Amino acid sequence: MQRDAIPLPVAHETALSAFQIDQLSLQMGHKTILQSVNTVIPRGSLCVLIGPNGAGKSTLLRHLAGLLPPQQGEVMYHGQPVTQLKARQRAQQIAWVGQHPPSDCSLSIEDFVMLGRRPHLGRFALPKADDRQRVQQALQALELTTLAGQRYQQASGGERQRAVIAQALAQDTPTLLLDEPTNHLDLRHRQILMQRLFALTARGKTVVAVLHDLELAAKYADWLVLLHQGRVLRAGPPACVLDSEALSIAYDWPIRVVQESHGWRFDVLHEVNHVKASA
Repeated sequence: MQRDAIPLPVAHETALSAFQIDQLSLQMGHKTILQSVNTVIPRGSLCVLIGPNGAGKSTLLRHLAGLLPPQQGEVMYHGQPVTQLKARQRAQQIAWVGQHPPSDCSLSIEDFVMLGRRPHLGRFALPKADDRQRVQQALQALELTTLAGQRYQQASGGERQRAVIAQALAQDTPTLLLDEPTNHLDLRHRQILMQRLFALTARGKTVVAVLHDLELAAKYADWLVLLHQGRVLRAGPPACVLDSEALSIAYDWPIRVVQESHGWRFDVLHEVNHVKASA
């Protein structure tokens, strides 16, 4: 089956976008990472970036966070170039969770999560009752209350991952960006995390996450951005993005999408059968 890219619908600007990305491109040496990315992410949405390895998901997320200045194009956050935000302003607006949590922190898990309150404190200010309350709420949300006194560096990989996310929750920003947040998490805590993230959007917050689990993305996201070779192949609600043709092109493998009464199913087909059926 030939995998040439075909024109697919991409969402246009909305008046209530959290992020607007215009002509964003990034070239590293001879490799194109992002190529003329144009899309929006609505405010108050749980947006998931999907696509194969190397599609540009993490790079796009880092641009949204202001961690990578645009080489070409622009990223607007609430109508302002994200790179114009000063570091403290950005930390008060956008919480960031990277792919790889730190491993050498000697703080307790509770004190580690308290670091999320730093953008809201003065340089030498001590945490107040409100700060401590937000930390306790974050610990409870990620089921870390009983581990609060444990040293972070002694925690398991999954516990560290949950502590990093709890720190971001304690930061209490309007926007939360997470790069593969379900890494190291077991089935139960993946579901709990996605439920917590979805609940944030009910309070008007914007959440953008990179996920490889299509079923998890389809279940919880209300906005998807499908990336392929550094371009946006499709963007919009799941029903507009998740179809067999688009996913088969993006992943360069035949995928059959079935929407059932209880959710979505993604059947990865055998190439030989798909070729015969397409011949």
